[in-house]
Amino acid sequence: MDISITSRLSPCRSWYSSTGGITGGITGGQQVAKPRTARIFIKRGEEIRQFMWANQMADGSVYLGFPWEAKQKVELVLDETGPIPAAKLVVRELLERPKISFHSSGNYKLQSFVGKTEDAIDRVTVTGPKLVDIKGPERMVEIILPKELPQVGTTPSDNDITLEAHPEERPLRCTISCIRNDIAAEMMNSDKPFVSTSAWEATGYLQNPSHTWAWTLRSSREDEVYSNNVKVLLLGPVKWGGPSPK
Repeated sequence: MDISITSRLSPCRSWYSSTGGITGGITGGQQVAKPRTARIFIKRGEEIRQFMWANQMADGSVYLGFPWEAKQKVELVLDETGPIPAAKLVVRELLERPKISFHSSGNYKLQSFVGKTEDAIDRVTVTGPKLVDIKGPERMVEIILPKELPQVGTTPSDNDITLEAHPEERPLRCTISCIRNDIAAEMMNSDKPFVSTSAWEATGYLQNPSHTWAWTLRSSREDEVYSNNVKVLLLGPVKWGGPSPK
């Protein structure tokens, strides 16, 4: 199965809900994993497919990735000037297993390359708080899913996270958040949704000594049709590359 990933960059982070209920209920319950690495699976009916992997580094950085090879390119950038389509940018397309890196310094990166000019092309980068300074919930990335994911032939272990989709046939997306552990504990004991537009949510957690990373599989009441590919929305002010030194 061929799969492609298009990326959008947006400065908007905060649209979590503190009020309101979820229609359809929460499926999948709460699952907390504490290993340095974990895989994230999605269960639809009797079918389970790996969706992502996560690797927590000693310095607090977190690397995420997808388990299949995909074409990667930037589709749209939203910066302080407004939306910039790919046609007005220099974009370098990749074909490899996609990764997202959240560096402890506050630089968050995709593998794709983009620039305003040919001599200023650089890895897709947005800036945010240092990971250790996050209180949260801080929405780090939003992933819109196609109707079907590739089968990679793996099954979850006790150290992995499995998110169970609601049986209602609706488009899926996954919100990935970072939360300080004491705040995450409060959220785990709350019946409030992570995101106000969710029809339902299923959340799994990966913890390190200071912070919790949350994967919230959900259907948005604003989504009507499935995407034809995986769309990654990396959130934060865009850090543009500069011209190469002469």
